[in-house]
Amino acid sequence: MAQTSSHPATDALAPALPIVFQNYKPRDESLKKYVDDAVDPETVVAEVAQRQNEIIEAHIRLYDDPRQDTANLAPKKVNWDLKRNVAERLERLERRTQRAMMEVVRRRAEEEGAGAAAAAA
Repeated sequence: MAQTSSHPATDALAPALPIVFQNYKPRDESLKKYVDDAVDPETVVAEVAQRQNEIIEAHIRLYDDPRQDTANLAPKKVNWDLKRNVAERLERLERRTQRAMMEVVRRRAEEEGAGAAAAAA
């Protein structure tokens, strides 16, 4: 049994794909028409540089909005996140401080009241 192809999909693609020799120089005259002419490297570099500039300019036009001020992107205050993270703890500390201050005032008032009562007696 003779096998005509290694894979059926290859047979379907074979007529659609042209033969192109880029790095190989065939000896047969019938294949020389498929040789890809050498491309000048300077031409390729120039084309790539031009395409890069086009892409850069397109991105600048797309993303560089003069209406967008970079000052608005930064927070108004540098430590806003620190204040946000410790706000709950500060509230608890403030309540404890107020209680402690009231306790100190009560003790002084009791001491003064006890001292005044002892002096009157």
